[in-house]
Amino acid sequence: MAGNAYPAAVRLFELARHLDAGGVVSVDLIRARYGTARSTAEDYLEFLRDQRPLVPTAEGDGFMLRERPGAPRVEHPLDEALAVTFGRVALSSLAGTRVHQSLVALAGPIQSGVSEADFHTLSRVGQAYQRLAKPEAPPRRASTLDALIEGLHTLRRCRLVYRDLAGRETQREVEPWSIFENKDVVYLFANTLPGRQPRTFDVDGIAQAQVLDVSFRPPVPLPDPAELLSQATGIYMSAEPPQDIELLARDWPATHLVRRPLHPSQHHEAVGPDLIRVRLRVQPTPDLVVLLLSYLPHVRPLAPASFVAAFEQRRTATLPVWPA
Repeated sequence: MAGNAYPAAVRLFELARHLDAGGVVSVDLIRARYGTARSTAEDYLEFLRDQRPLVPTAEGDGFMLRERPGAPRVEHPLDEALAVTFGRVALSSLAGTRVHQSLVALAGPIQSGVSEADFHTLSRVGQAYQRLAKPEAPPRRASTLDALIEGLHTLRRCRLVYRDLAGRETQREVEPWSIFENKDVVYLFANTLPGRQPRTFDVDGIAQAQVLDVSFRPPVPLPDPAELLSQATGIYMSAEPPQDIELLARDWPATHLVRRPLHPSQHHEAVGPDLIRVRLRVQPTPDLVVLLLSYLPHVRPLAPASFVAAFEQRRTATLPVWPA
């Protein structure tokens, strides 16, 4: 089938599940559901006929297919291979951990039930789904994640040695709540002690992780990192309330901010031939200041005064003079 293999694979998986649930499929139904060309819908249907014991049946205005009544239930290794292949891709950031090794081991027996050509196609589809190659993980990431996953699973606290961007190491005790990925960076979302303040940690910044014999009870429902970060422009979690931030932008940063808004609350208006005014309601986090500094000299914050002051303080800070 021509085109992007990933959406095609997802559609075929959905259609197979639709059949397994007693549904019917036809060329017209596929075209209506996915907006495909007739030739593409016919390809999908032919693929399904190869994978399911289907018989023609006349219903409505079109020629439709239904799974043969009374046909024995069989395992569908191609479906399983599809799920496992994309599972390996989705969890590729956990490569080397016990969880990922179990998934890779599971793929072996399933692959034996699928033709070599089909599994090769699935592997290609899985690799294409990643779009861009991810940066290679540091060697310690797998062992760090193993400890964090154990803490998550057994509801026990973890002691971390965390190294910030300046190379300073601090020791933290945390209650691990979840692990998430954003822009190829894997983060731990945890409750920090003392103070019980939710925070995010770059997993690759964790030099050591140790599971403690101290259990904890997570909140119910567990906070969603996406919800807690909904008022931020990145992953920096702040206790400050959101503020109405306003800035001027021109040249390529203006174009970039229009195409890639910093936040769903963002709106903008043209105030000159090559100048826009941008407004958004977010937490004034340090990572927002750093991002805007990277747009200099084509961006200038206007409000609120506290954010402008923080921006100017970072902008005018002098670099250290290194000894000769």
